Amino acid sequence: MKSVVKLGGLVVFGVIAGAIGASLSGHFGKISYTLSYADFISILLTCLGVMLTIVTLFVGVLAVLGWASIESKLRDHSFSYIGSELEEGKPLRDMIRRTVREAVYEGVGPIDVYDEPYEDDQAA
Repeated sequence: MKSVVKLGGLVVFGVIAGAIGASLSGHFGKISYTLSYADFISILLTCLGVMLTIVTLFVGVLAVLGWASIESKLRDHSFSYIGSELEEGKPLRDMIRRTVREAVYEGVGPIDVYDEPYEDDQAA
Protein backbone atom coordinates (compact mmCIF):
# COMPACT_ATOMS: atom_id res chain seq x y z
CA MET A 1 0.00 0.00 0.00
CA LYS A 2 2.79 2.42 0.88
CA SER A 3 4.65 1.70 -2.33
CA VAL A 4 1.51 2.41 -4.39
CA VAL A 5 1.04 5.73 -2.63
CA LYS A 6 4.70 6.65 -3.17
CA LEU A 7 4.51 5.71 -6.84
CA GLY A 8 1.34 7.77 -7.28
CA GLY A 9 2.98 10.76 -5.62
CA LEU A 10 6.02 10.49 -7.87
CA VAL A 11 3.85 10.27 -10.98
CA VAL A 12 1.85 13.34 -9.96
CA PHE A 13 5.02 15.24 -9.14
CA GLY A 14 6.54 14.27 -12.50
CA VAL A 15 3.46 15.41 -14.42
CA ILE A 16 3.39 18.74 -12.61
CA ALA A 17 7.11 19.27 -13.12
CA GLY A 18 6.80 18.40 -16.82
CA ALA A 19 3.88 20.81 -17.23
CA ILE A 20 5.84 23.59 -15.57
CA GLY A 21 8.90 22.92 -17.70
CA ALA A 22 6.89 22.77 -20.91
CA SER A 23 5.05 25.98 -20.13
CA LEU A 24 8.26 27.83 -19.27
CA SER A 25 10.20 26.80 -22.36
CA GLY A 26 7.38 27.05 -24.89
CA HIS A 27 9.12 24.46 -27.05
CA PHE A 28 11.18 21.57 -25.84
CA GLY A 29 14.85 22.37 -26.16
CA LYS A 30 14.45 26.08 -26.78
CA ILE A 31 16.69 27.95 -24.36
CA SER A 32 15.98 31.63 -25.01
CA TYR A 33 12.59 32.79 -23.77
CA THR A 34 11.25 35.84 -22.03
CA LEU A 35 9.24 35.49 -18.90
CA SER A 36 8.33 38.43 -16.74
CA TYR A 37 8.46 38.22 -12.99
CA ALA A 38 4.68 38.54 -12.72
CA ASP A 39 4.18 35.60 -15.12
CA PHE A 40 6.67 33.49 -13.18
CA ILE A 41 4.95 34.23 -9.86
CA SER A 42 1.50 33.46 -11.30
CA ILE A 43 2.74 30.11 -12.68
CA LEU A 44 4.45 29.30 -9.39
CA LEU A 45 1.37 30.13 -7.30
CA THR A 46 -0.89 28.16 -9.65
CA CYS A 47 1.34 25.09 -9.30
CA LEU A 48 1.42 25.54 -5.56
CA GLY A 49 -2.38 25.69 -5.47
CA VAL A 50 -2.64 22.50 -7.55
CA MET A 51 -0.16 20.68 -5.31
CA LEU A 52 -2.01 21.78 -2.15
CA THR A 53 -5.30 20.60 -3.66
CA ILE A 54 -3.84 17.18 -4.41
CA VAL A 55 -2.35 16.86 -0.93
CA THR A 56 -5.65 17.96 0.64
CA LEU A 57 -7.60 15.36 -1.32
CA PHE A 58 -5.08 12.70 -0.33
CA VAL A 59 -5.33 13.63 3.36
CA GLY A 60 -9.15 13.65 3.10
CA VAL A 61 -9.19 10.12 1.68
CA LEU A 62 -6.85 8.93 4.41
CA ALA A 63 -9.03 10.58 7.06
CA VAL A 64 -12.18 8.87 5.80
CA LEU A 65 -10.47 5.48 5.65
CA GLY A 66 -8.91 5.98 9.08
CA TRP A 67 -12.22 7.01 10.64
CA ALA A 68 -13.99 3.97 9.18
CA SER A 69 -11.31 1.72 10.67
CA ILE A 70 -11.43 3.41 14.07
CA GLU A 71 -15.24 3.31 14.10
CA SER A 72 -15.42 -0.42 13.36
CA LYS A 73 -12.80 -1.25 16.00
CA LEU A 74 -14.58 0.94 18.55
CA ARG A 75 -17.95 -0.70 17.80
CA ASP A 76 -16.51 -4.20 18.15
CA HIS A 77 -14.76 -3.36 21.41
CA SER A 78 -17.88 -1.68 22.83
CA PHE A 79 -20.10 -4.65 22.04
CA SER A 80 -17.67 -7.11 23.62
CA TYR A 81 -17.22 -4.91 26.73
CA ILE A 82 -20.94 -4.35 27.26
CA GLY A 83 -21.60 -8.06 26.66
CA SER A 84 -19.05 -9.04 29.29
CA GLU A 85 -20.44 -6.50 31.77
CA LEU A 86 -23.99 -7.83 31.38
CA GLU A 87 -23.04 -11.28 32.66
CA GLU A 88 -24.60 -12.45 35.92
CA GLY A 89 -23.05 -10.89 39.03
CA LYS A 90 -21.39 -7.93 37.26
CA PRO A 91 -22.00 -4.38 38.56
CA LEU A 92 -23.57 -3.07 35.34
CA ARG A 93 -26.15 -5.87 35.25
CA ASP A 94 -27.00 -5.30 38.92
CA MET A 95 -27.36 -1.55 38.37
CA ILE A 96 -29.68 -2.05 35.38
CA ARG A 97 -31.75 -4.62 37.26
CA ARG A 98 -32.08 -2.28 40.29
CA THR A 99 -33.03 0.70 38.10
CA VAL A 100 -35.66 -1.29 36.19
CA ARG A 101 -37.10 -2.69 39.43
CA GLU A 102 -37.37 0.82 40.92
CA ALA A 103 -39.05 2.16 37.77
CA VAL A 104 -41.53 -0.72 37.51
CA TYR A 105 -42.55 -0.78 41.18
CA GLU A 106 -42.54 2.99 41.75
CA GLY A 107 -45.72 4.04 43.56
CA VAL A 108 -46.83 0.49 44.29
CA GLY A 109 -47.37 -0.08 47.99
CA PRO A 110 -47.57 -3.31 49.94
CA ILE A 111 -50.99 -5.01 50.19
CA ASP A 112 -51.04 -5.28 54.00
CA VAL A 113 -51.60 -1.51 54.27
CA TYR A 114 -55.24 -2.10 53.35
CA ASP A 115 -55.82 -4.58 56.22
CA GLU A 116 -56.47 -1.70 58.59
CA PRO A 117 -60.08 -0.46 58.82
CA TYR A 118 -61.06 2.62 56.85
CA GLU A 119 -61.91 5.83 58.66
CA ASP A 120 -65.50 5.62 57.39
CA ASP A 121 -65.92 2.16 58.97
CA GLN A 122 -64.83 3.44 62.40
CA ALA A 123 -67.25 6.39 62.36
CA ALA A 124 -70.33 4.20 61.90
